[in-house]
Amino acid sequence: MDNRIIYNNESKEIQFHGDITSFVFYNELLLALREHYKDNGVKKVPLFSFMHVNYFDPLVVPNLIGIGYILKSIHKGERTPLLFARIDSTKFLDEIWFFDNVGKPKTKSEIISTVVNGQIYGKENRYNIGEDLYDFDPRYLGFYNNQNQLESNNPEHKVRIYDDDSYSYYKDFDKKTENELDAIRTDKFNNLKPFIEKHFRSIISKIDDEEQEKTILKVLTEIICNSILYSGSLCAAMLQSRNKKTIISISDFGVGFEYSFNIKKEKFGKEYKDVFNEFTEEEQIKYKNYIYIFETLEYSKKKSVYRENLYTLLRDVAIKMNGKMRIHYNDTQVIFTSNRCKHCSDIEPVKCSKCLLQSYSEDKYISPVRFYNSKYQGVHIEVEFNF
Repeated sequence: MDNRIIYNNESKEIQFHGDITSFVFYNELLLALREHYKDNGVKKVPLFSFMHVNYFDPLVVPNLIGIGYILKSIHKGERTPLLFARIDSTKFLDEIWFFDNVGKPKTKSEIISTVVNGQIYGKENRYNIGEDLYDFDPRYLGFYNNQNQLESNNPEHKVRIYDDDSYSYYKDFDKKTENELDAIRTDKFNNLKPFIEKHFRSIISKIDDEEQEKTILKVLTEIICNSILYSGSLCAAMLQSRNKKTIISISDFGVGFEYSFNIKKEKFGKEYKDVFNEFTEEEQIKYKNYIYIFETLEYSKKKSVYRENLYTLLRDVAIKMNGKMRIHYNDTQVIFTSNRCKHCSDIEPVKCSKCLLQSYSEDKYISPVRFYNSKYQGVHIEVEFNF
């Protein structure tokens, strides 16, 4: 089978097969959804089948939440039906609280520990969980086959959903100076940071290198806070650290880079006129979202004197920490790697936009720039560290 995700026009299901990665998600799920709507019209909610999945890459889990969120919005509150069996992939999703987050609301309780002078202190934290995105039968959860051979998932690895009144501080935008807005954002960040750190510190505390631990926590909290503050939507976050590899995946399903620039009254593409002038009119349409990604990095670079942001995180990941970062917006994904960026002393967004386009290939497996045929709302960031 060529595709891992297909629309079956006989069963009217969108079927997931084999290993489901973020690459498969971007390349195949959105196309399968297009086939569903072409066959059934826009009024029928698609049905997802996970019956034949071998493995879900942790990087793809926030996007699975995101597509449920978007479909519920499209279908005016109707949930997406979901089929699954008692297999390894279902066990994994169950252990990381995927079903708790996308099912009906409930109250969760967990112990969040804090280390003080080498002593571990814990207290119970109770909160609501469950966005009611997918419609599934919970009786198929639990009592998994004892023959499952997959390594048991670290019980501390959970996918988290964060929601906040994201754009409330823009209410009187025209009456506030940029410095006042920056102060509001900084206050919100400082309020959110300890809460986010408590969720994830226990996972990365097992990393021996203290600097690496600080870097991961910094990247994680900053990207989550950016999503909460700028997207106008909830965001989903997944952190997994095992076998000398740490991955971070964060997806929001909100307004995206273009809207953020418009509301800031920023002039789009002003640093990229010479880049755009090299394109045909058709290419300028194709590359518009590509340029929005780099314009956002350029804007972040100018603001980096205030606090950490997307630009400073990318610089740390790709240049200082031997890592990899993928930024996906709308129909475009840009991939920064330490191997590609190792000859640079800094991230220069305008220079990078030209450099990566020169390496563009139609073969998405090797290309650092990927253009997809379907749009996926919001901003989605993946980070990988080899420690």
